[in-house]
Amino acid sequence: MAIDVSRAETIKAALTERVMSRFGETVVSVNVDFEEDSEGADIAVVKIIFVGRSDRLDPKRMASLSADLRRTLNELDEDRLPIVRFISKNEYDHRRRVS
Repeated sequence: MAIDVSRAETIKAALTERVMSRFGETVVSVNVDFEEDSEGADIAVVKIIFVGRSDRLDPKRMASLSADLRRTLNELDEDRLPIVRFISKNEYDHRRRVS
């Protein structure tokens, strides 16, 4: 389902704030895209770009992140499911240059 631009920005800001509060300076950027999964369900793909090695990300904070983002979406009366992807800044920059 299409999403209103203003609503999309509100949701992106809330999800970004939640991620940044968990990981702080380790995360340099959060990208949120609104898509449909292979079964047609609305999802929010949350791409978290971090600096350094992945072992700098706290596994305890990573484990419950999807549930926390789901709560954030629920607070905004949003039914989308969050799909979380972590990518290093080096890999992200490389992919952008190649594409």
